[in-house]
Amino acid sequence: MPYLFAGMDPYLEGYLWPDVHLALAAQIRRQLEPFLRPRYVARLAIRIVGDATESLEITPANGDRPKSGSQPDIEVVKRPPPTRPTSWSVPSAQSATPISPPTAVVALPEPIQRRLVTIEVRDAASNELVTAIELISPTNKRMPDLNRYRTKRRALLEAGKNLLEIDLIRRGARPFAFVGMPTSTYAMALTRSANPNQMEIWALNMPDVLPVLPVPLLPPDPDVALDLGGALRTVYEEADYDLSLDYTQAPPPPPLTEADASWLAALLQGAGLR
Repeated sequence: MPYLFAGMDPYLEGYLWPDVHLALAAQIRRQLEPFLRPRYVARLAIRIVGDATESLEITPANGDRPKSGSQPDIEVVKRPPPTRPTSWSVPSAQSATPISPPTAVVALPEPIQRRLVTIEVRDAASNELVTAIELISPTNKRMPDLNRYRTKRRALLEAGKNLLEIDLIRRGARPFAFVGMPTSTYAMALTRSANPNQMEIWALNMPDVLPVLPVPLLPPDPDVALDLGGALRTVYEEADYDLSLDYTQAPPPPPLTEADASWLAALLQGAGLR
């Protein structure tokens, strides 16, 4: 099915996002490469982070398991109580005081391993990093990776690198939120090494067209154009995401505003999907 949206499809922000994230990064590289050579190359830098937030499970104090949802791979081992020296004693009055049962027992699962990709534009001769293009993921927008990401972005800027950040996820805290930024559903930001105290912002709401973004190179070379909407459209249609999405249901959380919900319903009804 052809891509319906001028901007971001909110249905892609759910369980498909890891696939979208990797495919979009590869497509951005593919789009840029003909305009970078021979002086520059684009590389995909992958880092793996542990993310336990989405798999956190709460077990009621009565021991009942949740009726739905995935079960973390947790083993609870009952050990005999440690042997205490005979000189230890517990006051009889204290031992008679009933202990309040906990409201819930929280199982802490092993972190899910997530692959996060940065597109790096590098000098072909020296391999020096020129521009980092960050595709923001939900993991980047919540703790503890939010702090790690902000530390990384600060290090890039202090090292004199260009940084292009693309946030197509509605939920979570925007990692490049600053005073004076317009309020919007999605945002892209470019901080140039030549002026690290200034950030160029593209603020978009759901009906808005995804922009063509500049990718800075070394002076005196001009910026290269990144057609973000074209890249997302290509990924969507090549991956047949429409076969995995149910447009009769509401998109993944957070809930849409009333205006966005009305706009989305009209778009989907016009396409015959509702």
